[in-house]
Amino acid sequence: MSGEQFALPDAVAALRQVRRQPPDGAWLALSALDPLNLVGTVVAGAKVPRQLGARVLWRDGVPVATLVAGQVEWLQAPAPDEEPHARQVLLREPEFALPGLLAGLGVAPAA
Repeated sequence: MSGEQFALPDAVAALRQVRRQPPDGAWLALSALDPLNLVGTVVAGAKVPRQLGARVLWRDGVPVATLVAGQVEWLQAPAPDEEPHARQVLLREPEFALPGLLAGLGVAPAA
């Protein structure tokens, strides 16, 4: 692991605060190139290649699906009524990607 030595001292307190919050069920899709792509290294599961276009879908701190070479792989099957929305967030379809990202960051989208 690299990069943690560059975190500001306030980062530890901020991370502890996030850990104390109850799960909110927000979907968050990250590029596999992002340093937070911990699947297969810190988080259990097959490693997601750090390549352009590969993505990981997270919910409440747990990886739910991956997108590699255009193929979606569900690591945890979502409820049938939630799958379309989860897929749209993972595939970055515009209507859902920004609200999903903002919710994952704890930011309310503008009305």
